[in-house]
Order: sequence, then C-alpha cells, then structure tokens
Amino acid sequence: MNIAFVGLFINPNDSETIFQKSISAFQTATNTFQWNIIDGLDNNLPRDSTTLFNAIPVGTFPNKYKGLFLETKKWSHNKTSSDFEIGGLNVHFFKQLTRKILFKKALKKWIKSNAGKKHIIAYGLYMPFIKCLKEIKTEYPDVEITFIVADIPYSSEFLSGNSILAAIQSHRSKNILDSLGYVDSFVLLTKQMKEPLQVGKRPFVVVEGMISNSVENDNLEISDLSEKKVILYTGALSNQFGISNLVEAFSDINDEGYELWICGDGDARNTIVEASQNDKRIKYFGFLKPSEISEKRKKATVLINPRQNIGEYTKFSFPSKTMEYIASGKPVIGYKLEGIPEEYDEHLFYVEDNSIEALRKKIVEVCSKQPEELYSFGREASAWILKEKNNVKQTKKIIEMFLGEGK
Repeated sequence: MNIAFVGLFINPNDSETIFQKSISAFQTATNTFQWNIIDGLDNNLPRDSTTLFNAIPVGTFPNKYKGLFLETKKWSHNKTSSDFEIGGLNVHFFKQLTRKILFKKALKKWIKSNAGKKHIIAYGLYMPFIKCLKEIKTEYPDVEITFIVADIPYSSEFLSGNSILAAIQSHRSKNILDSLGYVDSFVLLTKQMKEPLQVGKRPFVVVEGMISNSVENDNLEISDLSEKKVILYTGALSNQFGISNLVEAFSDINDEGYELWICGDGDARNTIVEASQNDKRIKYFGFLKPSEISEKRKKATVLINPRQNIGEYTKFSFPSKTMEYIASGKPVIGYKLEGIPEEYDEHLFYVEDNSIEALRKKIVEVCSKQPEELYSFGREASAWILKEKNNVKQTKKIIEMFLGEGK
C-alpha cells in the first residue's frame, strides 16, 4: 500500500526558525496530532510506504508571519522517504490558490511514479486540500481518499455579535460540508461528526485523538509538588473556551495558598494580563515551548480545561488538551463535553454545572485532597491513556479501516 499524507505541519528541523518568525502563535496541538499519525503509520507499515506532502501552518505576511515567500523543497522524515513541502507567496488569496495548484502537481507525480494501490490521507477541512483532491479523484478514480476531520466548521456560533460575518461563515461552512461527496472514508474525533459530514454508509473510524507512543508521563514524584495549590491552564486564551470563567472562579477563592498559572496566547490575553495585575496570585507566563510547559506541569497541583459543554460544536470536537493533560500524570479538572466517551469519566474530575460557583467549588474540592491521593489518581489515569490511546494503537484502527476490517 502506498500512502500520501497531506497536511499542514512543520518539519522538526525548521521548527525553531518558524517559531521565531511567527507573530501569532501557531497551532502546536494540530502539528503534534499530525506527527503522531505519521509516526503511527511508520510503525504499522513498511517505512517506505508513506510519503509526506506538507505546507507549514503559519499566518500570512506581514501581520502574522515575517516571511513573504515560503520555500518549496524536498525533505525526508525518515531514512527512506522522499517528502515534499509546498511553498509559495505568503499573502492572502495567492497563498491558498498556489497551494492548491502545487499540491495537485506534486500528488499527480506521486501517483504516476507508484504502482499498486494508492491511498491519500488529508488532515483537516482545508479548502486547498478539498479542491485539489476533488480534481485528483476525478482524474484518478482508483486512488482512495480519506479525510481526518479534527474540527467541524461551525465557527458562526462564535460570531453571534456580527450577523454579516456569521452569515458568511455559515455559507462557507455549508459549502465545505457539501463538497465532500467524493471522499472514500473518514477519521473522526467523535462519533457525532458523521451527521454533519454526511458520512452515510462510507467507512469511518473514531479516534478522539492520540498520544505519542514514545511519550512518558512527567516522571513526577510527590516531592515535585509546590507548597502552593497551583491550578495550571495551558493553551488558547479564548473567551469561547472558558478562560474568563476560570479567572473569575479563581478570584472568588479567598485563600492566599492558591495560585492560577496561565500559559498561552489569544484574544483574551489583555484580560488575563489585567487580572494578573489585580490579583498577584494569578501568574501569566505567555506563550511557552512544550519543554517549558512540561516544567510548569511538574509544579502544578491540578491541570484544568475550562471549556464548557455549551454550543453544538462540543459534539464535534475532542479537546487534545485533555488527552495531553491526562498523559502528563497530573489530575485534571474539566467539563463533561458531549464528544467525550464514557471510558474517560473515571479519569477526570468533572465540574457539576456551568456556574462560576460550581467551577470554584470543584477547584477547591480537588485541591483539598491529600497529595498522595492526587498523585495516585493522576498516575493511574496516565497509565490508562498511554496504553489505550497511543498513536500506534490508534493509527492501527485507521489502517484496519483501509483494509476493510474497521467499522
């Protein structure tokens, strides 16, 4: 089986340069997810089976990225692969247009140079991929195409204050969802995704997410814990995902022994900075590298994901943050989102309802437990997710779907 993996991810050798040129934070979680899939494919198939076709996931010049031109180049993600990175002019309109054209050209060359069964896996509902692969499928109907869908485009519910933008986004989302009729199979994060994607009788597999098979928990010891009760949040600072609720709930805890640590960037950044100035227990560290975040986790009492079960989108997403939190070995507070399967329930501390008071009470309840109890809870949850949701095991489900053994 010959597999072409098409995605928006970063060559690890270039990550430092891209990080330095990025004005806005790039999506670390999506980059990690794609590399977990690639590693899973390499571990389940002969190492020369998978060819990568990528474009780097950065914003446009000059407001979001310091590079006007992105390099087109060949590279290798292992000793046997011959991979291809799409570049081009990094400005609005031309960026997506050239990517669609160049991806198609590169994929056609790959199809012609490989004999036998060919399968293209595309990550994300990115319009250049959708348009490119539709044309590929028309010209080469025997090439099978799978889309890995991490998010359903329902962003209009976040634009309720602007009816024009909401209408435009809704129209765009409908066009995306209606244009996937040529796709042969899907990889989904939640089972509810199959309805808006109109999967029908086509094969699909649900994976929620995946943790790298090489990852271990943070090698924590009880002695690593801070004397303070530290609540840690890492990720996008977005009001839609509950960061302001977290700050408000924490502010209602009248105890100098508590601290709230926040790492990340986003539209709520100024709110967080102001809160940290008004309450010295709130520490804002900005956007950190993964190694720096790991050091913060080691000192935390509990990790928290304040995304509430509000809005239709919660059916169609599984927070990768929650998986990473569990894998770290620290106890996790969160909400029971509709897209979270029941098997996760015993490994999370759920907030009872969406009130600020319920969130405050859950933080105090968990942080009041004995360190030995929290340590044991986190270690058991970590062992479970590293065993059951690692990328080799999850990717094997995708391959079994290709072979007709999946759902």
